[in-house]
Amino acid sequence: MPNHVHLLIQQREIPLSKIMQGIMQSYAMYHNRKYGKTGHLFQGRYKAILCDKDAYLLELIRYLHLNPVRGNIVGMPDKSIWSSHKAYLDARNTELVDAEFPLSIMAANKKAAVAAYKNFMNDGLNIGHVDEFYNVKEQIYLGDDEFVEEIENRTKKTKERSLPVELAMDEVVQEVSRLYKVPPEEIKDRSRCREGARLRAVVVYAAMEAGGISMTEAARYLGRDPSTISIAVKQLKKAAIDDKTIDKRLSLILSRIRKGRKIKYQINKV
Repeated sequence: MPNHVHLLIQQREIPLSKIMQGIMQSYAMYHNRKYGKTGHLFQGRYKAILCDKDAYLLELIRYLHLNPVRGNIVGMPDKSIWSSHKAYLDARNTELVDAEFPLSIMAANKKAAVAAYKNFMNDGLNIGHVDEFYNVKEQIYLGDDEFVEEIENRTKKTKERSLPVELAMDEVVQEVSRLYKVPPEEIKDRSRCREGARLRAVVVYAAMEAGGISMTEAARYLGRDPSTISIAVKQLKKAAIDDKTIDKRLSLILSRIRKGRKIKYQINKV
């Protein structure tokens, strides 16, 4: 669309926040470089709605592919150059689009599935604004009450796993030492070797994520300047977006650190 984009994403191992961060950051850099611009490209944070795939997948695909038609941008959906509609007409997958799975719901045979998809799209040409797609519950869920309850229960368990645990900096260093097979002394060493700096960034990242330890406290423990450590951690997070090996190793560290430790609940005075 002229001022926004709709993405229908099936999330798996990688959190949606990381996916969107990678997309928005990469495209903003490309856009600014191409047009000689600087600064932010996107206005505000993206809006995410969690949808019941079984009930809404095909309807959402049709609704999104017909958006340019409803917006009077094109006369027919296949005329839109920014739509994934053509991938469905060709029954092919691309780097960004998995067309085969939705088509397989319509028919087992590809030719029959494409024909069914065309009829499905044509039937929707006279459908205007669909209120049902805007009846979002709790501002994030598109589905019935049973779907919302199931996700809420699952999310509650995930939140409990991600809460900070009671943790000491020495324990973080020991875990990083074991995983990377580097002596703890080398991680805490005051030399400026690149490997030591990288591992210290891992230590601080793990301490913050798993133990809720502040950047300042972690930097003080390592005898490093907080601003230098902050830059190193930002570089580590960026590397994890581009490199699945780094991302998996960081997830493994957090999992090992949290295992068996008590949750550190925040206590507020009333």
